[in-house]
Amino acid sequence: MRFHPNKLFVSISLLLLVALVFSGCGQQAKTPAPQAAEAPAAVEPTAATEAKAATGNLVFGVVPKITHPFYDEVLAGLEEKTAQLTGVEYQWIAPPTGNPAEQVQILEDLINKGIDGIALAPLEAASVEPVIAQATAAGIPVVTFDSDAPNSKRVAYYGTDNRAAGGQQAEVIAEALGGKGKVAIVTGSLVMANLNERIEGVKQVMAEKYPDIELVDTIATDDDFAKGLDVCEAMLRAHPDLDGVINVSMTGSVAMPKVLADPAFSDRGDLVVVGFDDFEDTLKGIRDGYILATLVQRPKQMGVYVIEGLYNLNTGGAAESIDTGITVVTLDNIDTYK
Repeated sequence: MRFHPNKLFVSISLLLLVALVFSGCGQQAKTPAPQAAEAPAAVEPTAATEAKAATGNLVFGVVPKITHPFYDEVLAGLEEKTAQLTGVEYQWIAPPTGNPAEQVQILEDLINKGIDGIALAPLEAASVEPVIAQATAAGIPVVTFDSDAPNSKRVAYYGTDNRAAGGQQAEVIAEALGGKGKVAIVTGSLVMANLNERIEGVKQVMAEKYPDIELVDTIATDDDFAKGLDVCEAMLRAHPDLDGVINVSMTGSVAMPKVLADPAFSDRGDLVVVGFDDFEDTLKGIRDGYILATLVQRPKQMGVYVIEGLYNLNTGGAAESIDTGITVVTLDNIDTYK
């Protein structure tokens, strides 16, 4: 039997076509491999992971309650301790306002970035408990400073014993008033845990030791200096027989002397005012006679302990809570307390 050349060409062409088809099917069967490779690309590199990849450094996220002059000293402590350690960086991220939801979002973002540790000053303890648990589950240690979330999974707290500090304020004003009179409280916020602990400390000491001192009002400045002036003035007008004012935050401590300096309140010279923190205007209020005393924290030490604690937790060490303490500053020690 004789093969025709054209038929042979057709047969070979068909064989080649079939081979190509089967070869193409084999390539299609392997297409999931590129798709699988694309999955990690969805996780974009972050500032923290890029920094660590480039320098090998540990990167910590530090989240205060809000942007406020009080935290300038905390930042100084962070800088000081970071400079003493090799391979450590921090990112300072403050919520735009005093909204706890904003702080939670910042924490979630830090967790997603794969940060090496988080230091937090909780706006509201209950709000951050779930996200602290989330960080812990992801292997990210969390410490708190300035204000605490004691029922959370945070490892340590660095800061003032705020309940004890409020109690100390109560003792100072009670002594000045002879254990009787009408007192109002000025706070920076009605939701911030550390400020509420101070208020609780004031109330506890008053109830247990000074039943003749009546707490007649509690007002909030929302840590806004302009609002602080307004609410403090309104409070003085609403309580013309007020004997004393306890400021559990810096803002009220700065506002009260300015309000009392107004000639409209020249008859309130016997008002006993106790402040908190040592902002320059608060110290001026002591020198000018508008404030009897102020309780001064040690925010720089908070910053030092934050970096030290997170570093230890990332290098096989431990971290324990530390009460950074307070100092009662009056005209007698205003030039020497530091």
